[in-house]
Amino acid sequence: MRAVVLARGVDVTAADLALPPDHGAPAAPGLPERATLAELEKHWILTTLERHGGSQQEAADALGINRSTLFRKLRKYLVSNRGSS
Repeated sequence: MRAVVLARGVDVTAADLALPPDHGAPAAPGLPERATLAELEKHWILTTLERHGGSQQEAADALGINRSTLFRKLRKYLVSNRGSS
């Protein structure tokens, strides 16, 4: 139905369906504008962990993952950061 409203003529063309350029969602503070999925995940995990006073169990519950998954992800991100120095 939207295509009919947007059409400039009798027929709906590709130009009628063109969307404005997507500049994406604004980056979260402390993240580059074009952050990778891993960077976003790391940021969200660390933010959630901080919000829960460092409690891994509470952070894992808030993230909807089990504590061992959170532990593995933290180890992965912290080891990869130390290795890049």
